[in-house]
Amino acid sequence: MDYILTFQLWRRQVLRSQTLGLGLLLLTSCSFANAQSDPLPSWNEGPNKLVIISFVSEVTKEGGPNFVPASQRIATFDNDGTLWSEQPIYFQFAFALDRVKALGPQHPKWKTQQPFQGALEGDLKAVTASGEKGLAELIMATHTRIDFIDDGPGKPVGIQKFIGRRPILAFGNSDGDQQMLEWAAAGNGMKLMGLVHHTDATREWAYDRESKIGKLSSALDEATPRKWVVVDMKRDWKVVYPFEKDLGLNFHLNPWLRLTADLQCIRPVSGGVDTAVLPGCRLQLIFLIENCWTKEPRPAPLRRG
Repeated sequence: MDYILTFQLWRRQVLRSQTLGLGLLLLTSCSFANAQSDPLPSWNEGPNKLVIISFVSEVTKEGGPNFVPASQRIATFDNDGTLWSEQPIYFQFAFALDRVKALGPQHPKWKTQQPFQGALEGDLKAVTASGEKGLAELIMATHTRIDFIDDGPGKPVGIQKFIGRRPILAFGNSDGDQQMLEWAAAGNGMKLMGLVHHTDATREWAYDRESKIGKLSSALDEATPRKWVVVDMKRDWKVVYPFEKDLGLNFHLNPWLRLTADLQCIRPVSGGVDTAVLPGCRLQLIFLIENCWTKEPRPAPLRRG
């Protein structure tokens, strides 16, 4: 949950930003007020935006060769790193770390066994060094019931089990999504597969092949020969987080602080004094959940596509 605290020369407001995932935007883009002129207003113009708009148009055009009935328009999206941020750690990871501390007295062996030892000692570096394998161990040990691991080959299993149909559109951001994209693309009819490539270190994070969290390497290599869409966050997204979108002049000093030009209209209570219009500045501080392990602030979790 994220809050924007707005300091102005004349008043103070507390606003809660809207949270809207890429998937919701794609599936309901026609409901926006400016949908007729631009169904994806938070995207920069470019080939990837055109491909997505064209795909949605083709599969929803009744009588067209690629028309897909509404009941079969299944789209699946990876969560961490695709619909919300996954750096510096997964949100599920943060929950698992807390649960390890709570369950620690029942498992004395954890004191000398990684990644549990790192979790108990608050050593996030040691925990993250275990990579996705360590995360899986923590999740399995701290969650009451796990039917399948929703990563890698487990994603197609989960989709088939709970949806029962191959999606016609699938998006991910890491090698853990590669099997989902390959499986979804193998179905009949028009398909759209895509990857979100984290390339914007200023507004979010930049990482791919060397990252221990959300590693993107083999799937990135497969994207071009398989004709998957690779969304370059820095190039393709005009807006990454909802709080970036505004109407006027603003200067993003960093992802959590911006300065915006403002005008204030002051109408006097008593007569005899003219209404005044005063120019000013508005300083906005974005207060976010802080990771108690690294003391690094996290940007708002969901992105506006």
